[in-house]
Amino acid sequence: MIGVRLRCPECQARVSAKARWCPGCGTELPQPAVLPEPAEPEALEESPAAATGTASSKRASLSPRSWSAPQWVSVVLAVLLVVVLAVGALAFFAERNSTVASNKQQTASSVRDAVLSRASEASIKAYTVTAVTHEKDNAAAETLMTAKMAAKYSGQVTAAQWKTLAAGGAKQTSKVAADGVTSMTKDTAHVFVLIVVSTTAKNTSSNSVVAYRLNVTLVDRGGNWLVDDMNVIF
Repeated sequence: MIGVRLRCPECQARVSAKARWCPGCGTELPQPAVLPEPAEPEALEESPAAATGTASSKRASLSPRSWSAPQWVSVVLAVLLVVVLAVGALAFFAERNSTVASNKQQTASSVRDAVLSRASEASIKAYTVTAVTHEKDNAAAETLMTAKMAAKYSGQVTAAQWKTLAAGGAKQTSKVAADGVTSMTKDTAHVFVLIVVSTTAKNTSSNSVVAYRLNVTLVDRGGNWLVDDMNVIF
């Protein structure tokens, strides 16, 4: 061992661990014993039965565990729950879509009815007038028309003509025999109105009943349908 110093067994002088003779008295110094290297441990032989058991245990530990009955029941219940939820979701969305479609259909039907009602009402008021009260009657009809149509309507009969008609006691009444929507968009509708007009006057035999087909155009003004044009088709 490097750096280690021993004592001579005779004179007790300090000597190097590598020295063979004591420099003081010349006594031969004993050499350090060399320890034998440790023997390698012998491999233990494993019996065939033990080896087979070990391999089987390893395979058993690596192989998947078989599921017990409660585990299968849990899996089946989970699958059934997913199926039930999926069917319920499909039924919910189908019902909602059906409700939305039904509401849209009802809304369209309501708008269609409102258009026909306004066209018939405007036609009756336009063709129901008494000469004596024509200003009041015309004003009532014009509330159902746009400004363009009101100007067209009021200019059909002059003041002089109204005066003559009033003197003769002229009176005109009307009723709707049939109506229908020919075409319709979001804010415009085209309607036909079959109207029967009865005209009477005092001291005359020229009373008449005539049926007219009116082509009426209506426009939506903020949810209020107004007559924008009205033409007579004989």
